[in-house]
Amino acid sequence: VLDAEGHSYRFVREDALASELAVVDDSRDMPKEITSEDLTEFHLTFSLEDTWFDVPADADLYSGRYSINVEREESGAYLLTYHVSGESYIIKQYHSEVGEEFVKGLAQLIREQGIPEKNGYYLHNSTSVHSWSLWAEYESGEELLLMAEGDAALECPFSIYRFLEYVEAETDG
Repeated sequence: VLDAEGHSYRFVREDALASELAVVDDSRDMPKEITSEDLTEFHLTFSLEDTWFDVPADADLYSGRYSINVEREESGAYLLTYHVSGESYIIKQYHSEVGEEFVKGLAQLIREQGIPEKNGYYLHNSTSVHSWSLWAEYESGEELLLMAEGDAALECPFSIYRFLEYVEAETDG
Protein backbone atom coordinates (compact mmCIF):
# COMPACT_ATOMS: atom_id res chain seq x y z
CA VAL A 1 0.00 0.00 0.00
CA LEU A 2 1.34 3.38 -0.96
CA ASP A 3 0.42 6.02 1.56
CA ALA A 4 1.75 9.19 -0.06
CA GLU A 5 3.70 10.56 -2.96
CA GLY A 6 7.19 9.26 -3.46
CA HIS A 7 10.09 11.60 -3.01
CA SER A 8 12.97 12.22 -5.31
CA TYR A 9 16.16 13.90 -4.36
CA ARG A 10 18.33 15.81 -6.75
CA PHE A 11 21.77 16.79 -5.59
CA VAL A 12 23.17 19.94 -7.14
CA ARG A 13 26.55 21.53 -6.68
CA GLU A 14 26.26 24.70 -4.62
CA ASP A 15 27.68 26.83 -7.43
CA ALA A 16 24.88 25.56 -9.75
CA LEU A 17 22.05 26.01 -7.23
CA ALA A 18 21.05 29.50 -8.35
CA SER A 19 20.65 28.42 -11.97
CA GLU A 20 18.52 25.42 -10.91
CA LEU A 21 16.23 27.67 -8.87
CA ALA A 22 15.90 30.39 -11.54
CA VAL A 23 12.57 30.33 -13.36
CA VAL A 24 13.15 29.77 -17.07
CA ASP A 25 10.78 31.03 -19.75
CA ASP A 26 10.67 28.38 -22.49
CA SER A 27 7.39 29.65 -23.92
CA ARG A 28 6.71 28.63 -27.50
CA ASP A 29 5.62 30.98 -30.25
CA MET A 30 2.09 29.73 -30.83
CA PRO A 31 -0.87 31.57 -32.42
CA LYS A 32 -2.33 34.15 -30.03
CA GLU A 33 -5.78 34.07 -31.58
CA ILE A 34 -8.26 31.22 -31.87
CA THR A 35 -10.88 31.71 -34.57
CA SER A 36 -12.91 28.56 -33.87
CA GLU A 37 -15.60 28.48 -31.20
CA ASP A 38 -15.97 24.69 -31.25
CA LEU A 39 -13.90 22.78 -28.68
CA THR A 40 -13.25 19.11 -29.37
CA GLU A 41 -10.97 18.52 -26.33
CA PHE A 42 -10.17 20.36 -23.13
CA HIS A 43 -7.73 19.23 -20.44
CA LEU A 44 -6.85 21.18 -17.28
CA THR A 45 -4.70 19.66 -14.54
CA PHE A 46 -3.49 21.41 -11.40
CA SER A 47 -2.95 20.92 -7.69
CA LEU A 48 -4.36 22.78 -4.71
CA GLU A 49 -1.63 21.39 -2.47
CA ASP A 50 1.22 23.87 -2.91
CA THR A 51 -0.93 26.94 -3.59
CA TRP A 52 -4.61 27.80 -3.92
CA PHE A 53 -4.14 30.21 -6.87
CA ASP A 54 -7.20 32.49 -6.93
CA VAL A 55 -9.43 30.03 -5.04
CA PRO A 56 -10.97 31.79 -2.01
CA ALA A 57 -9.97 30.43 1.40
CA ASP A 58 -13.63 29.78 2.24
CA ALA A 59 -14.31 27.78 -0.95
CA ASP A 60 -15.68 24.32 -0.24
CA LEU A 61 -12.87 22.54 -2.12
CA TYR A 62 -10.22 20.03 -1.17
CA SER A 63 -6.45 20.20 -1.08
CA GLY A 64 -5.53 17.71 -3.78
CA ARG A 65 -4.76 17.11 -7.43
CA TYR A 66 -7.46 18.06 -9.94
CA SER A 67 -8.08 16.93 -13.49
CA ILE A 68 -10.82 18.27 -15.77
CA ASN A 69 -11.13 16.55 -19.15
CA VAL A 70 -13.73 17.03 -21.86
CA GLU A 71 -13.55 15.05 -25.09
CA ARG A 72 -15.88 14.83 -28.04
CA GLU A 73 -16.54 11.24 -28.95
CA GLU A 74 -17.06 9.87 -32.46
CA SER A 75 -20.82 9.95 -31.88
CA GLY A 76 -20.59 13.73 -31.35
CA ALA A 77 -21.40 13.47 -27.64
CA TYR A 78 -19.10 15.17 -25.12
CA LEU A 79 -17.69 13.24 -22.19
CA LEU A 80 -16.65 15.07 -19.00
CA THR A 81 -14.23 13.40 -16.61
CA TYR A 82 -13.58 15.30 -13.38
CA HIS A 83 -11.16 13.72 -10.94
CA VAL A 84 -9.85 14.96 -7.57
CA SER A 85 -7.39 12.90 -5.56
CA GLY A 86 -5.47 13.20 -2.32
CA GLU A 87 -2.16 11.59 -1.47
CA SER A 88 -3.53 8.05 -1.40
CA TYR A 89 -7.27 8.29 -2.01
CA ILE A 90 -9.87 9.50 -4.50
CA ILE A 91 -11.79 12.54 -3.28
CA LYS A 92 -14.18 12.94 -6.19
CA GLN A 93 -14.69 11.18 -9.48
CA TYR A 94 -17.28 12.19 -12.05
CA HIS A 95 -17.62 10.65 -15.52
CA SER A 96 -20.63 11.52 -17.64
CA GLU A 97 -21.84 13.00 -20.89
CA VAL A 98 -22.40 16.76 -20.95
CA GLY A 99 -24.33 18.89 -23.39
CA GLU A 100 -22.97 21.12 -26.10
CA GLU A 101 -23.95 24.15 -24.00
CA PHE A 102 -21.50 23.07 -21.28
CA VAL A 103 -18.68 22.87 -23.84
CA LYS A 104 -19.63 26.26 -25.32
CA GLY A 105 -19.43 27.64 -21.76
CA LEU A 106 -15.87 26.30 -21.44
CA ALA A 107 -14.93 27.97 -24.73
CA GLN A 108 -16.45 31.21 -23.44
CA LEU A 109 -14.41 31.00 -20.20
CA ILE A 110 -11.27 30.60 -22.30
CA ARG A 111 -12.12 33.69 -24.40
CA GLU A 112 -13.24 35.84 -21.44
CA GLN A 113 -9.93 35.28 -19.67
CA GLY A 114 -7.81 36.06 -22.73
CA ILE A 115 -6.15 32.64 -22.59
CA PRO A 116 -5.45 32.48 -26.36
CA GLU A 117 -3.24 35.59 -25.98
CA LYS A 118 -1.00 33.53 -23.66
CA ASN A 119 -0.85 30.48 -25.95
CA GLY A 120 2.52 28.73 -25.72
CA TYR A 121 3.17 29.87 -22.11
CA TYR A 122 5.72 27.62 -20.40
CA LEU A 123 7.66 28.65 -17.30
CA HIS A 124 9.62 26.21 -15.13
CA ASN A 125 12.48 25.56 -12.75
CA SER A 126 13.83 22.51 -10.92
CA THR A 127 11.91 22.67 -7.63
CA SER A 128 9.42 20.04 -6.54
CA VAL A 129 6.15 21.93 -6.84
CA HIS A 130 3.12 20.35 -8.52
CA SER A 131 2.73 21.52 -12.11
CA TRP A 132 -0.37 22.76 -13.91
CA SER A 133 -1.30 22.57 -17.58
CA LEU A 134 -4.12 23.57 -19.89
CA TRP A 135 -4.52 22.06 -23.35
CA ALA A 136 -7.45 22.62 -25.68
CA GLU A 137 -8.11 21.58 -29.24
CA TYR A 138 -10.73 23.04 -31.56
CA GLU A 139 -12.69 21.69 -34.52
CA SER A 140 -10.49 23.84 -36.77
CA GLY A 141 -7.34 22.06 -35.54
CA GLU A 142 -6.25 25.12 -33.55
CA GLU A 143 -4.66 24.35 -30.18
CA LEU A 144 -4.00 26.08 -26.88
CA LEU A 145 -1.16 24.96 -24.62
CA LEU A 146 -0.12 26.64 -21.38
CA MET A 147 1.87 25.06 -18.55
CA ALA A 148 4.15 25.71 -15.61
CA GLU A 149 6.38 23.53 -13.45
CA GLY A 150 8.35 24.10 -10.28
CA ASP A 151 8.07 27.47 -8.51
CA ALA A 152 6.56 28.96 -11.67
CA ALA A 153 3.51 26.72 -11.07
CA LEU A 154 2.67 28.61 -7.87
CA GLU A 155 1.00 31.24 -10.06
CA CYS A 156 -1.31 30.95 -13.03
CA PRO A 157 -2.06 33.60 -15.70
CA PHE A 158 -5.76 32.69 -15.76
CA SER A 159 -8.40 31.91 -13.13
CA ILE A 160 -8.31 28.32 -11.91
CA TYR A 161 -11.29 29.14 -9.69
CA ARG A 162 -13.57 30.14 -12.59
CA PHE A 163 -13.03 26.72 -14.21
CA LEU A 164 -13.55 24.97 -10.86
CA GLU A 165 -16.80 26.84 -10.19
CA TYR A 166 -18.05 25.98 -13.66
CA VAL A 167 -17.27 22.26 -13.42
CA GLU A 168 -18.40 21.93 -9.80
CA ALA A 169 -21.79 23.43 -10.76
CA GLU A 170 -22.14 20.75 -13.46
CA THR A 171 -21.02 17.81 -11.31
CA ASP A 172 -22.95 18.68 -8.14
CA GLY A 173 -26.31 18.75 -9.89
